[in-house]
Amino acid sequence: MGRNAFAMKPSILILGVLDSGPDSLAPMARHPLERAELVLGEARFLDLYAPLMALGAEKRSFTGNLSQVPQWLEQARLEKRQVVVLATGDPLFYGLAGWLAQKLPQGSFSVQCQVSSLQLAFASLPLAWSEARWLSLHARDGGEWHEKADFNHPLYPFWCAMNAATILGVLTSPANNPARLGRMLVTLGLENTWRMTVCQRLGMVDATLWRDGNPSQCANGTFLEPNVVIMQRHGPSPFERWPAFGLPDDFYQKKIFKKGLITRREVRVVSLAYMAITDGDIVWDIGAGSGSVGLEAAGLTPQGQVWSIEKNPESVHHCLANRARLGRFNYCIQAGVAPAGLEDWPDPDAVFIGGSGGNLERLIEVVLTRLKRGGRLVINLVTLENLTRTLACLDRHGCSWNMTQTGCAISRSLLDMNRLEPQSPVWIVTTTTKVAAS
Repeated sequence: MGRNAFAMKPSILILGVLDSGPDSLAPMARHPLERAELVLGEARFLDLYAPLMALGAEKRSFTGNLSQVPQWLEQARLEKRQVVVLATGDPLFYGLAGWLAQKLPQGSFSVQCQVSSLQLAFASLPLAWSEARWLSLHARDGGEWHEKADFNHPLYPFWCAMNAATILGVLTSPANNPARLGRMLVTLGLENTWRMTVCQRLGMVDATLWRDGNPSQCANGTFLEPNVVIMQRHGPSPFERWPAFGLPDDFYQKKIFKKGLITRREVRVVSLAYMAITDGDIVWDIGAGSGSVGLEAAGLTPQGQVWSIEKNPESVHHCLANRARLGRFNYCIQAGVAPAGLEDWPDPDAVFIGGSGGNLERLIEVVLTRLKRGGRLVINLVTLENLTRTLACLDRHGCSWNMTQTGCAISRSLLDMNRLEPQSPVWIVTTTTKVAAS
Protein backbone atom coordinates (compact mmCIF):
# COMPACT_ATOMS: atom_id res chain seq x y z
CA MET A 1 0.00 0.00 0.00
CA GLY A 2 1.09 3.61 -0.55
CA ARG A 3 3.07 5.29 2.21
CA ASN A 4 0.20 7.76 2.85
CA ALA A 5 -2.60 5.18 2.80
CA PHE A 6 -3.16 5.46 6.57
CA ALA A 7 -2.35 9.18 6.91
CA MET A 8 -4.69 11.04 9.26
CA LYS A 9 -7.48 12.96 7.59
CA PRO A 10 -6.87 16.73 7.86
CA SER A 11 -8.84 18.46 10.60
CA ILE A 12 -9.80 21.29 8.23
CA LEU A 13 -12.52 20.75 5.61
CA ILE A 14 -13.33 23.24 2.87
CA LEU A 15 -17.00 22.51 2.23
CA GLY A 16 -18.76 23.67 -0.93
CA VAL A 17 -22.24 25.04 -0.24
CA LEU A 18 -25.03 26.67 -2.21
CA ASP A 19 -27.36 29.58 -1.53
CA SER A 20 -30.29 27.13 -1.54
CA GLY A 21 -29.33 26.13 2.00
CA PRO A 22 -29.02 22.90 4.05
CA ASP A 23 -31.32 20.86 1.81
CA SER A 24 -28.64 20.96 -0.89
CA LEU A 25 -26.12 19.06 1.29
CA ALA A 26 -25.77 15.30 1.13
CA PRO A 27 -25.46 13.40 4.47
CA MET A 28 -21.71 12.91 4.03
CA ALA A 29 -21.34 16.70 3.82
CA ARG A 30 -23.63 17.38 6.78
CA HIS A 31 -21.75 15.18 9.27
CA PRO A 32 -18.50 17.21 9.36
CA LEU A 33 -20.49 20.41 9.78
CA GLU A 34 -22.44 18.92 12.69
CA ARG A 35 -19.18 17.95 14.46
CA ALA A 36 -17.16 21.11 13.72
CA GLU A 37 -15.75 23.11 16.63
CA LEU A 38 -15.02 26.14 14.42
CA VAL A 39 -16.95 27.18 11.30
CA LEU A 40 -15.68 29.92 9.01
CA GLY A 41 -17.58 31.48 6.14
CA GLU A 42 -19.25 34.53 4.71
CA ALA A 43 -21.86 35.94 7.05
CA ARG A 44 -24.76 34.86 4.83
CA PHE A 45 -23.59 31.22 4.83
CA LEU A 46 -23.01 31.15 8.60
CA ASP A 47 -26.64 32.25 9.08
CA LEU A 48 -28.02 29.96 6.37
CA TYR A 49 -26.29 26.81 7.63
CA ALA A 50 -26.50 27.54 11.37
CA PRO A 51 -29.25 24.88 11.93
CA LEU A 52 -26.73 22.15 11.05
CA MET A 53 -24.02 23.32 13.45
CA ALA A 54 -23.39 22.08 16.96
CA LEU A 55 -24.69 24.38 19.70
CA GLY A 56 -21.21 25.07 21.05
CA ALA A 57 -19.54 25.62 17.68
CA GLU A 58 -17.66 28.87 17.22
CA LYS A 59 -18.79 30.77 14.13
CA ARG A 60 -16.40 33.27 12.59
CA SER A 61 -17.20 35.43 9.56
CA PHE A 62 -14.44 36.24 7.11
CA THR A 63 -16.51 38.86 5.29
CA GLY A 64 -14.07 41.76 5.09
CA ASN A 65 -11.37 39.68 6.82
CA LEU A 66 -10.35 37.25 4.09
CA SER A 67 -6.63 37.98 4.47
CA GLN A 68 -6.76 36.65 8.05
CA VAL A 69 -8.27 33.29 7.15
CA PRO A 70 -4.91 31.47 6.56
CA GLN A 71 -3.68 32.56 10.01
CA TRP A 72 -6.96 31.49 11.64
CA LEU A 73 -6.78 28.09 9.98
CA GLU A 74 -3.12 27.50 10.79
CA GLN A 75 -3.74 28.32 14.45
CA ALA A 76 -6.77 26.00 14.56
CA ARG A 77 -4.75 23.24 12.88
CA LEU A 78 -2.00 23.52 15.50
CA GLU A 79 -4.68 23.36 18.21
CA LYS A 80 -6.11 20.25 16.48
CA ARG A 81 -9.59 21.74 16.31
CA GLN A 82 -12.15 20.34 13.88
CA VAL A 83 -12.77 23.14 11.37
CA VAL A 84 -15.20 23.56 8.47
CA VAL A 85 -14.86 26.44 6.02
CA LEU A 86 -18.00 27.21 4.01
CA ALA A 87 -17.17 28.21 0.43
CA THR A 88 -19.34 28.81 -2.60
CA GLY A 89 -19.98 25.90 -4.97
CA ASP A 90 -16.79 24.13 -6.02
CA PRO A 91 -14.06 25.68 -3.82
CA LEU A 92 -11.39 24.57 -6.31
CA PHE A 93 -13.04 26.34 -9.27
CA TYR A 94 -11.90 29.98 -9.02
CA GLY A 95 -12.60 29.50 -5.34
CA LEU A 96 -11.26 29.72 -1.82
CA ALA A 97 -9.54 26.32 -1.74
CA GLY A 98 -7.22 27.16 -4.62
CA TRP A 99 -6.13 30.35 -2.87
CA LEU A 100 -5.65 28.62 0.51
CA ALA A 101 -3.52 25.92 -1.12
CA GLN A 102 -0.93 28.65 -1.77
CA LYS A 103 -1.07 29.88 1.82
CA LEU A 104 -1.14 26.72 3.96
CA PRO A 105 1.20 23.69 4.23
CA GLN A 106 0.49 20.88 1.80
CA GLY A 107 -2.07 18.42 3.17
CA SER A 108 -3.52 20.94 5.64
CA PHE A 109 -7.09 20.55 4.45
CA SER A 110 -9.48 18.42 2.44
CA VAL A 111 -12.22 19.58 0.07
CA GLN A 112 -15.81 18.51 -0.57
CA CYS A 113 -17.28 20.10 -3.67
CA GLN A 114 -20.73 21.20 -4.69
CA VAL A 115 -21.64 22.07 -8.24
CA SER A 116 -20.29 25.47 -9.26
CA SER A 117 -22.54 28.43 -9.92
CA LEU A 118 -21.54 28.28 -13.59
CA GLN A 119 -22.69 24.64 -13.79
CA LEU A 120 -26.00 25.72 -12.31
CA ALA A 121 -26.20 28.54 -14.83
CA PHE A 122 -25.67 26.29 -17.85
CA ALA A 123 -28.14 23.76 -16.43
CA SER A 124 -30.78 26.48 -16.02
CA LEU A 125 -30.82 27.24 -19.78
CA PRO A 126 -30.11 24.26 -20.46
CA LEU A 127 -26.92 24.54 -22.51
CA ALA A 128 -24.04 22.08 -22.84
CA TRP A 129 -20.93 23.55 -21.22
CA SER A 130 -18.30 21.00 -22.30
CA GLU A 131 -16.97 23.37 -24.99
CA ALA A 132 -17.30 26.55 -22.95
CA ARG A 133 -14.48 28.68 -21.57
CA TRP A 134 -14.62 29.96 -18.01
CA LEU A 135 -13.57 33.25 -16.45
CA SER A 136 -13.73 34.87 -13.03
CA LEU A 137 -13.86 38.65 -12.71
CA HIS A 138 -13.62 38.65 -8.92
CA ALA A 139 -10.78 41.15 -9.24
CA ARG A 140 -10.15 44.65 -7.98
CA ASP A 141 -12.46 47.36 -9.24
CA GLY A 142 -10.54 49.03 -12.06
CA GLY A 143 -13.53 50.98 -13.34
CA GLU A 144 -15.00 50.98 -16.81
CA TRP A 145 -13.18 49.82 -19.93
CA HIS A 146 -12.04 52.91 -21.87
CA GLU A 147 -10.19 53.92 -25.04
CA LYS A 148 -6.76 53.83 -23.37
CA ALA A 149 -7.30 50.54 -21.50
CA ASP A 150 -4.84 47.71 -22.14
CA PHE A 151 -3.49 44.57 -20.47
CA ASN A 152 -3.11 46.42 -17.15
CA HIS A 153 -6.89 46.80 -16.80
CA PRO A 154 -8.73 44.20 -14.64
CA LEU A 155 -11.20 43.58 -17.48
CA TYR A 156 -8.46 42.65 -19.96
CA PRO A 157 -8.84 38.88 -19.20
CA PHE A 158 -12.46 39.24 -20.36
CA TRP A 159 -11.21 40.57 -23.68
CA CYS A 160 -8.73 37.68 -24.02
CA ALA A 161 -11.40 35.10 -23.21
CA MET A 162 -13.75 36.49 -25.87
CA ASN A 163 -10.99 36.13 -28.47
CA ALA A 164 -10.75 32.40 -27.76
CA ALA A 165 -14.37 31.41 -27.15
CA THR A 166 -17.73 30.94 -28.78
CA ILE A 167 -19.39 30.17 -25.43
CA LEU A 168 -18.09 31.89 -22.31
CA GLY A 169 -19.19 31.62 -18.68
CA VAL A 170 -18.30 34.60 -16.50
CA LEU A 171 -18.28 34.76 -12.71
CA THR A 172 -19.17 38.39 -12.07
CA SER A 173 -18.65 40.60 -9.02
CA PRO A 174 -20.62 43.57 -7.65
CA ALA A 175 -18.17 45.91 -9.41
CA ASN A 176 -17.57 43.91 -12.59
CA ASN A 177 -21.27 43.25 -13.08
CA PRO A 178 -23.30 42.37 -16.19
CA ALA A 179 -24.06 46.02 -17.00
CA ARG A 180 -20.36 46.92 -16.96
CA LEU A 181 -19.59 43.99 -19.27
CA GLY A 182 -22.33 45.13 -21.61
CA ARG A 183 -20.89 48.64 -21.70
CA MET A 184 -17.45 47.23 -22.47
CA LEU A 185 -18.82 45.29 -25.43
CA VAL A 186 -20.55 48.41 -26.75
CA THR A 187 -17.34 50.44 -26.35
CA LEU A 188 -15.46 47.78 -28.33
CA GLY A 189 -18.09 47.68 -31.07
CA LEU A 190 -18.98 44.05 -30.28
CA GLU A 191 -22.66 44.52 -29.46
CA ASN A 192 -23.64 42.54 -32.57
CA THR A 193 -21.03 39.81 -31.98
CA TRP A 194 -22.30 38.47 -28.64
CA ARG A 195 -25.55 37.71 -26.81
CA MET A 196 -25.65 37.77 -23.02
CA THR A 197 -27.69 35.72 -20.56
CA VAL A 198 -27.66 36.82 -16.92
CA CYS A 199 -28.48 34.08 -14.38
CA GLN A 200 -29.53 35.73 -11.13
CA ARG A 201 -29.69 34.27 -7.60
CA LEU A 202 -29.27 30.69 -8.74
CA GLY A 203 -30.66 28.10 -6.35
CA MET A 204 -32.80 30.63 -4.48
CA VAL A 205 -36.55 30.98 -4.56
CA ASP A 206 -36.33 34.21 -6.59
CA ALA A 207 -33.87 32.85 -9.18
CA THR A 208 -34.44 34.41 -12.60
CA LEU A 209 -32.93 34.53 -16.08
CA TRP A 210 -32.39 37.49 -18.43
CA ARG A 211 -31.95 35.60 -21.68
CA ASP A 212 -30.14 36.22 -24.96
CA GLY A 213 -29.95 39.97 -24.54
CA ASN A 214 -28.06 42.45 -26.67
CA PRO A 215 -25.07 43.96 -24.82
CA SER A 216 -26.47 47.46 -25.42
CA GLN A 217 -29.61 46.44 -23.50
CA CYS A 218 -27.56 44.82 -20.76
CA ALA A 219 -25.44 47.97 -20.44
CA ASN A 220 -28.39 49.86 -18.93
CA GLY A 221 -29.82 46.98 -16.90
CA THR A 222 -30.01 46.33 -13.16
CA PHE A 223 -29.54 42.75 -12.00
CA LEU A 224 -29.96 40.85 -8.75
CA GLU A 225 -26.88 39.68 -6.84
CA PRO A 226 -25.28 37.22 -7.00
CA ASN A 227 -25.31 36.51 -10.71
CA VAL A 228 -23.26 34.91 -13.47
CA VAL A 229 -23.19 35.71 -17.19
CA ILE A 230 -23.23 33.28 -20.10
CA MET A 231 -21.94 34.74 -23.36
CA GLN A 232 -22.75 33.17 -26.72
CA ARG A 233 -21.17 34.28 -29.96
CA HIS A 234 -23.84 35.56 -32.32
CA GLY A 235 -21.93 37.04 -35.27
CA PRO A 236 -18.48 37.86 -36.65
CA SER A 237 -16.11 40.20 -34.87
CA PRO A 238 -15.20 43.36 -36.80
CA PHE A 239 -11.54 42.70 -35.93
CA GLU A 240 -11.35 39.32 -37.67
CA ARG A 241 -10.95 40.84 -41.13
CA TRP A 242 -7.44 42.11 -40.38
CA PRO A 243 -4.37 39.91 -40.97
CA ALA A 244 -1.87 39.56 -38.13
CA PHE A 245 0.75 41.57 -40.01
CA GLY A 246 1.53 43.10 -43.39
CA LEU A 247 -1.34 45.60 -43.51
CA PRO A 248 -1.19 48.20 -46.29
CA ASP A 249 0.39 51.54 -45.43
CA ASP A 250 -2.90 53.34 -46.08
CA PHE A 251 -4.42 51.56 -43.09
CA TYR A 252 -2.13 53.53 -40.80
CA GLN A 253 -2.00 56.81 -42.70
CA LYS A 254 -5.69 57.55 -43.31
CA LYS A 255 -5.00 61.30 -43.80
CA ILE A 256 -3.50 61.73 -40.33
CA PHE A 257 0.07 60.52 -40.82
CA LYS A 258 2.98 61.97 -42.63
CA LYS A 259 4.95 59.45 -44.66
CA GLY A 260 7.94 59.75 -42.36
CA LEU A 261 5.96 58.38 -39.41
CA ILE A 262 5.30 54.95 -40.84
CA THR A 263 7.52 51.95 -41.44
CA ARG A 264 6.60 50.87 -44.95
CA ARG A 265 4.97 47.47 -45.33
CA GLU A 266 7.92 45.94 -47.22
CA VAL A 267 10.37 47.02 -44.49
CA ARG A 268 7.91 46.22 -41.71
CA VAL A 269 7.41 42.58 -42.64
CA VAL A 270 11.16 41.97 -42.95
CA SER A 271 11.78 43.63 -39.58
CA LEU A 272 9.05 41.55 -37.94
CA ALA A 273 10.54 38.41 -39.45
CA TYR A 274 13.91 39.19 -37.87
CA MET A 275 12.19 39.82 -34.52
CA ALA A 276 11.07 36.15 -34.63
CA ILE A 277 8.07 36.78 -32.37
CA THR A 278 6.29 33.78 -30.86
CA ASP A 279 3.01 33.82 -28.97
CA GLY A 280 3.49 34.91 -25.37
CA ASP A 281 6.53 37.11 -26.08
CA ILE A 282 7.13 40.48 -24.45
CA VAL A 283 7.93 43.00 -27.21
CA TRP A 284 9.25 46.55 -27.01
CA ASP A 285 8.50 49.07 -29.78
CA ILE A 286 10.67 52.18 -29.38
CA GLY A 287 9.81 55.16 -31.54
CA ALA A 288 6.31 53.89 -32.33
CA GLY A 289 5.36 56.53 -34.91
CA SER A 290 2.08 55.31 -36.38
CA GLY A 291 2.16 52.12 -34.29
CA SER A 292 2.48 49.96 -37.41
CA VAL A 293 5.30 47.69 -36.17
CA GLY A 294 4.08 47.41 -32.59
CA LEU A 295 0.47 46.72 -33.54
CA GLU A 296 1.49 44.01 -36.00
CA ALA A 297 3.80 42.54 -33.36
CA ALA A 298 0.72 42.43 -31.11
CA GLY A 299 -1.03 40.40 -33.80
CA LEU A 300 1.81 37.87 -33.69
CA THR A 301 1.75 37.49 -29.89
CA PRO A 302 -1.94 37.61 -28.87
CA GLN A 303 -1.13 36.07 -25.47
CA GLY A 304 1.89 38.34 -25.01
CA GLN A 305 2.35 42.08 -24.52
CA VAL A 306 3.70 44.91 -26.65
CA TRP A 307 5.09 47.97 -24.85
CA SER A 308 5.50 51.07 -27.03
CA ILE A 309 6.84 54.56 -26.56
CA GLU A 310 6.62 57.59 -28.84
CA LYS A 311 8.00 61.09 -28.31
CA ASN A 312 5.20 62.87 -30.21
CA PRO A 313 2.03 63.05 -28.02
CA GLU A 314 -0.19 63.56 -31.09
CA SER A 315 1.15 60.33 -32.58
CA VAL A 316 0.22 58.51 -29.36
CA HIS A 317 -3.42 59.39 -30.03
CA HIS A 318 -3.08 58.11 -33.58
CA CYS A 319 -1.60 54.84 -32.29
CA LEU A 320 -4.56 54.43 -29.97
CA ALA A 321 -6.97 55.06 -32.85
CA ASN A 322 -5.21 52.42 -34.96
CA ARG A 323 -5.26 50.01 -32.02
CA ALA A 324 -9.02 50.50 -31.65
CA ARG A 325 -9.55 49.70 -35.34
CA LEU A 326 -7.49 46.51 -35.03
CA GLY A 327 -8.76 45.53 -31.58
CA ARG A 328 -5.28 44.66 -30.28
CA PHE A 329 -5.45 45.58 -26.63
CA ASN A 330 -2.32 43.61 -25.76
CA TYR A 331 -0.57 46.77 -26.99
CA CYS A 332 0.09 49.78 -24.75
CA ILE A 333 1.56 53.14 -25.78
CA GLN A 334 3.02 56.00 -23.77
CA ALA A 335 4.49 59.38 -24.63
CA GLY A 336 8.17 59.88 -23.85
CA VAL A 337 11.72 59.81 -25.10
CA ALA A 338 13.46 56.48 -24.44
CA PRO A 339 15.38 55.23 -22.55
CA ALA A 340 13.50 57.26 -19.94
CA GLY A 341 10.32 55.36 -19.16
CA LEU A 342 11.67 51.88 -19.91
CA GLU A 343 12.75 51.08 -16.36
CA ASP A 344 9.31 49.82 -15.30
CA TRP A 345 8.74 47.67 -18.40
CA PRO A 346 9.15 43.87 -18.16
CA ASP A 347 12.30 42.42 -19.75
CA PRO A 348 11.67 41.82 -23.47
CA ASP A 349 12.01 38.86 -25.80
CA ALA A 350 12.19 41.15 -28.83
CA VAL A 351 12.87 44.86 -29.31
CA PHE A 352 12.29 47.10 -32.33
CA ILE A 353 13.96 50.51 -32.53
CA GLY A 354 12.41 52.67 -35.23
CA GLY A 355 13.39 56.00 -33.73
CA SER A 356 15.81 56.99 -31.00
CA GLY A 357 15.09 60.65 -30.26
CA GLY A 358 18.84 61.39 -30.44
CA ASN A 359 19.70 58.75 -27.80
CA LEU A 360 20.65 55.90 -30.13
CA GLU A 361 23.80 54.57 -28.44
CA ARG A 362 22.46 54.93 -24.90
CA LEU A 363 19.24 53.25 -25.99
CA ILE A 364 21.10 50.28 -27.48
CA GLU A 365 23.11 49.87 -24.27
CA VAL A 366 19.96 49.85 -22.12
CA VAL A 367 18.22 47.34 -24.38
CA LEU A 368 21.21 45.00 -24.36
CA THR A 369 21.16 44.90 -20.55
CA ARG A 370 17.45 44.07 -20.49
CA LEU A 371 17.00 41.56 -23.32
CA LYS A 372 16.26 38.02 -22.19
CA ARG A 373 18.52 35.15 -23.19
CA GLY A 374 18.05 34.58 -26.90
CA GLY A 375 16.31 37.95 -27.22
CA ARG A 376 16.31 39.78 -30.56
CA LEU A 377 17.08 43.46 -31.17
CA VAL A 378 16.10 44.87 -34.57
CA ILE A 379 17.01 48.44 -35.55
CA ASN A 380 15.81 50.33 -38.64
CA LEU A 381 18.20 53.01 -39.91
CA VAL A 382 17.99 55.43 -42.84
CA THR A 383 21.19 57.50 -42.44
CA LEU A 384 24.83 56.47 -42.86
CA GLU A 385 25.81 58.30 -39.70
CA ASN A 386 23.38 56.35 -37.50
CA LEU A 387 24.33 53.09 -39.22
CA THR A 388 28.00 53.70 -38.42
CA ARG A 389 27.22 54.57 -34.80
CA THR A 390 25.00 51.52 -34.38
CA LEU A 391 27.54 49.02 -35.67
CA ALA A 392 30.33 50.59 -33.62
CA CYS A 393 28.17 50.43 -30.48
CA LEU A 394 27.34 46.77 -31.04
CA ASP A 395 31.02 45.97 -31.66
CA ARG A 396 32.01 47.69 -28.39
CA HIS A 397 29.58 45.45 -26.52
CA GLY A 398 30.86 42.30 -28.20
CA CYS A 399 27.63 41.66 -30.12
CA SER A 400 27.55 39.76 -33.37
CA TRP A 401 25.16 41.38 -35.83
CA ASN A 402 23.57 40.93 -39.22
CA MET A 403 22.55 43.68 -41.62
CA THR A 404 20.02 43.73 -44.43
CA GLN A 405 19.48 46.60 -46.83
CA THR A 406 16.06 46.91 -48.41
CA GLY A 407 15.99 48.26 -51.93
CA CYS A 408 12.51 47.72 -53.23
CA ALA A 409 10.62 49.55 -55.96
CA ILE A 410 6.84 49.93 -56.13
CA SER A 411 4.72 50.19 -59.26
CA ARG A 412 3.15 53.55 -60.03
CA SER A 413 0.84 54.50 -62.89
CA LEU A 414 2.16 56.74 -65.66
CA LEU A 415 -0.60 57.85 -68.01
CA ASP A 416 -1.94 54.54 -69.41
CA MET A 417 1.21 52.63 -68.42
CA ASN A 418 3.12 51.69 -65.25
CA ARG A 419 6.57 52.42 -63.94
CA LEU A 420 8.59 51.34 -60.90
CA GLU A 421 9.31 53.97 -58.28
CA PRO A 422 12.38 53.14 -56.12
CA GLN A 423 12.02 53.53 -52.37
CA SER A 424 14.69 54.95 -50.10
CA PRO A 425 16.89 52.17 -48.75
CA VAL A 426 16.57 51.13 -45.11
CA TRP A 427 19.24 49.24 -43.19
CA ILE A 428 17.86 46.59 -40.83
CA VAL A 429 20.43 45.66 -38.19
CA THR A 430 19.75 42.58 -36.05
CA THR A 431 21.53 41.16 -33.02
CA THR A 432 20.57 38.25 -30.78
CA THR A 433 21.67 37.78 -27.18
CA LYS A 434 23.46 34.57 -26.36
CA VAL A 435 21.45 31.59 -25.21
CA ALA A 436 22.55 30.01 -21.93
CA ALA A 437 24.66 26.89 -22.42
CA SER A 438 22.66 23.68 -22.04
